[in-house]
Amino acid sequence: MSLKNLEQKVDALFDTATAFRKEHKLGVYKKARLANTFRWEMKERGYDDSFTEMITEKLVVAVSKKD
Repeated sequence: MSLKNLEQKVDALFDTATAFRKEHKLGVYKKARLANTFRWEMKERGYDDSFTEMITEKLVVAVSKKD
């Protein structure tokens, strides 16, 4: 996967996460569940552990932002 393709996928992920946050009320436990599910899915798909942790942390920040 090229860097450009990866950047596009990450941007799309955060756009989707932002839309999801606007439609659903996520408390602490739901955010933690989302993060853990996402983290394990990334690991199962073979992504590097450091990349997985970094992108998961950014996902949590994205769904935690208030408008």
